[in-house]
Amino acid sequence: MDHSPHVCLSIATGWPTWPLRIADIESESGAVQTGLAALFPGIGAQRVGMGKKLFERFTSYRDTLAEASDELGEDVPALIFEAANRARLARQEEAQLTTFVTGVAMYRTYAAELDLRFDFLAGHSLGELTALCCSGALGFAEALRLVRRRADIIRDTADSLDGTMVWVIGIAPDAVEGVCRRVAGGGPNLVVSAVDAPRQVAISGETDLVGRAAELLEARGGRVFPLRMEGPYHSPLMAEAARRMADVLRDVHIARPNGTVLSTVDGRHHPGGDGSRALLADQLISPVHWLTVQRRLVEANVPFALECGPGNVLTFLLGKTTQHMRLWPLERYDCPDALMAELALGTDDYPDVVRRCLALAASTPCRTQPAPAERDRMDRAYASLRELDRAAAAGEPVGRRDVDDALTWIGWILETKGWQGADRESRLRQVFDGRVLAA
Repeated sequence: MDHSPHVCLSIATGWPTWPLRIADIESESGAVQTGLAALFPGIGAQRVGMGKKLFERFTSYRDTLAEASDELGEDVPALIFEAANRARLARQEEAQLTTFVTGVAMYRTYAAELDLRFDFLAGHSLGELTALCCSGALGFAEALRLVRRRADIIRDTADSLDGTMVWVIGIAPDAVEGVCRRVAGGGPNLVVSAVDAPRQVAISGETDLVGRAAELLEARGGRVFPLRMEGPYHSPLMAEAARRMADVLRDVHIARPNGTVLSTVDGRHHPGGDGSRALLADQLISPVHWLTVQRRLVEANVPFALECGPGNVLTFLLGKTTQHMRLWPLERYDCPDALMAELALGTDDYPDVVRRCLALAASTPCRTQPAPAERDRMDRAYASLRELDRAAAAGEPVGRRDVDDALTWIGWILETKGWQGADRESRLRQVFDGRVLAA
C-alpha cells in the first residue's frame, strides 16, 4: 500500500507558500498560468533500476508500468529493474521506451501524491513526447505506440548513415556553428544539433566531419565528449526519418495540451493538432533549442520545476543557464515526502528569509517618486525589517508570523518603489531561493 500522506498544493496570487501561491502569468493561448513546470529528459539518462523505490511504494507508479507492459507485450518492470537487461537499455529503442515510461510514471505519482498542477511542461528531444502525454495532449497507450515507431524510424535511418553526435563544452554556440560551417563548407552534413546551455552544445554530422570539427574545437579550448548516440540526430541528415515520422503522425490524435507545452524546435507552445504534428516531425531534423526553452521559463517567472525522469541532466543544464529558477530532480528522492522535506522552507530557514527581504528592499531601485504618505509607510517597513533582522542575528527566534510580516513589508516597499504585477512577483521570489513556504 502507499504510505505517503497526501499533501495539497493549491494555487493563488502572492508569494510561494505551501500550499503554493504564485503570481498568475498570461500564456500565449490566453489562459492564466501559475508558473509551476515539469521537465522531462531524453535518452542517455536511463539506467538499470531507475524509479524502483517509487515502483515498490506507490500504486500509481506500478499501474503505469503495468499499463505499458500490456501495451508493449513485455514485462516492463523486468526490463527496467533487472541488471541482465543493462545492454538492452543502452539501445536507443529500449532507451526511448523506458525513459518515456519512467517520466510518465514519476509525473503521475508526484502529481497525485502532492496534488500538483503543472502549467508549463517541456522535454528534451524524446522528453517532448513525454511532456505532451503528461499534458493530456496524447493518450498514454497512443504515446507508447508513437515512441516505439519513432525509435524504429530513427534506428532505420541512422543505420543507413555514417554519422554521429558529440557534446562540445566551453565554447559559445555561434563559435561552434562557425567551425561546423568551415569544416562542412556550409553544407548540411555537419551542424549544431542542440544548444543546451550558454557554452554547451552538441554537433551532429558525418563521422569524419565531426572528428575534424572536434579537433578544431579542442584546439580552441573546448572539451568534446562522445554521446551514446548511434547516428547524426537532430540534423538535416535525418530527413528521411522526419518524412516517415510525418506519415505516422497523420493518424495520431494530438489534443490541445492542458497547460503550455514548449517545443524545442522554436521555443513556442504546442498548439495540438496539425501544428503539433509538424513540430514533432521537424524535431528530428531541427536542433534541440533547450537553452531557449529554459529562457522562456525564466521569462515566465517560473520559480522552480520538477525534473520527471531518470537522472539529473536537465538540473545540471539549468544550473549553467540561470540562477533565477531551480529544478528539483525527482529521482533523487525516495518519495514525495523526501522532496518536500528539502523543497519546503522550515523554521530554521526563517532568519534567512528575513535577511533576503531586507537585502531585496535595499537593492531594488525606485521606478517612481512616492507621495509623502507612501514614503513614510516605506520607511517604517524598512525600519521594521531592519529590527527583525537585528533580532534574528542576535539569536531571537523567528516565527511564521514574523516571516509573514516581513513579506508584507517587502511587498509594501516594492509597490512604493513602483514594482507591480509580474515584475514585483519575480523579485519577491528571490526571497525564497527556489523553495516554498509551508502554510
